[in-house]
Amino acid sequence: MSANIEQEQPRSAQAPFDNPAADIVLRSSDTMDFRVRSAIVAEASEIFAGMFASPQPPRGASGVDDNADYVGDTPVVQLAEDAKTLDDLLRLCYPVQDPVVEDAQQLGRVLAAALKYAMEEAVAVMRAQLRALIRTNPFEGWVVACTFKLEEDAWRAAFTLCSAVRPFDNKAAALSRVSAGQYFRLRIFVDCNGTVGPTYTFAEPKHWDTGVNAPSPARPQASVPTRRSAVHFQTRPFADVVCRASDGEEFLSHRVYLAAASTVLRDRLLALAAEEPGPDTQTPSTAAGAHPQLPVFEFADTAGATLSVLLELCYPVRRGTLSPRSLGPLRDVCALVRAAEKYAIGGLLPFLHSVFLAQVPAAPLAAYLLASHAGLPATLVHHAEQRILRDARPPSAHGWFPEMEGMPASAYHSLVVKHERIKRPGLSEHVSCGPSAPCKRRRTGGD
Repeated sequence: MSANIEQEQPRSAQAPFDNPAADIVLRSSDTMDFRVRSAIVAEASEIFAGMFASPQPPRGASGVDDNADYVGDTPVVQLAEDAKTLDDLLRLCYPVQDPVVEDAQQLGRVLAAALKYAMEEAVAVMRAQLRALIRTNPFEGWVVACTFKLEEDAWRAAFTLCSAVRPFDNKAAALSRVSAGQYFRLRIFVDCNGTVGPTYTFAEPKHWDTGVNAPSPARPQASVPTRRSAVHFQTRPFADVVCRASDGEEFLSHRVYLAAASTVLRDRLLALAAEEPGPDTQTPSTAAGAHPQLPVFEFADTAGATLSVLLELCYPVRRGTLSPRSLGPLRDVCALVRAAEKYAIGGLLPFLHSVFLAQVPAAPLAAYLLASHAGLPATLVHHAEQRILRDARPPSAHGWFPEMEGMPASAYHSLVVKHERIKRPGLSEHVSCGPSAPCKRRRTGGD
């Protein structure tokens, strides 16, 4: 017990942030105390200046410990940054030597804090260090620049990658920090040797003049459907349970159909029934919104748009009347497959798998990336992947779709590498300039 208490005690930062004459303590997220002079930090940051100008809470204001908000007589300000980031940030404010941050992720953390607290000088110093990083590690520098939408620095890094022999080798660790859409635009830029329009951007998709050789990733491909599902849940009589989605949407359903569809749902319904009040017990009026007499079955990880279709498909008669296209675009189908897999709705899975497979030919890249991102069964992911790998065109020729901006680039990069190895064994030839116009091919050596 005493060892745990000892570990929870705040530690003191190193000089110059251990001065007992300091008038404020900044506490990091990992409980390190930085004793600072508020006037120095306030001069560097208007955010901190406003923070320090506010009256400090009296002792015991936290309601937990009389000394929780103070170290001795010095007030404590709790911050979200960790100790290493705060140390680097505060050294950029103090009249001491600026830290040299060479690690890309740490540079990003310090830059994020400098931007958060509106420290103009600190931001300028960190951007200078970002440009130094770009010269030695352009891909990591490009990742940081994209993260903070620093397009000028992203361009600088991308141009440096254009002259690299193997620009995308061994980048798996960094790919989780950028989106598939951002990586798509970088591949376009590098494969075209930077011959894109002046308004080309990396961090976000925009409509731009892309020049001669590059496609516009801001325009969704016509092969990716955008309509919503035509299936809607129909309320039926004699409902005996309220199914509540993660977004609060509620649907009246029947326990017998849900239990018959899935043993997982059956067991959860049995547990729910065991918790129901007895016949002589009054039911709380807030139990189920407009239906307080019915038990609430929570689907905490499933949104209403998905749950409504899933519940409708649990009625076998309804399922037999649907066509594969009636369930809407691939993103909705993937959400349905994921939910059906999670709840082990075995009778529904073959139908949903067939719906997914029917949409793969029209949009194989979207199918592969959405299925990978949703964690769908490997057989579905493999089917979409093989459709792309058998195509002589590079993956980027299949275009862009909006959901690429919300998923990490790892799966897209893996697909590109596999395609290059299959089409050009022992030789990596980047030609992924998309469907709008061909690019000059650039041989860069084998994978």
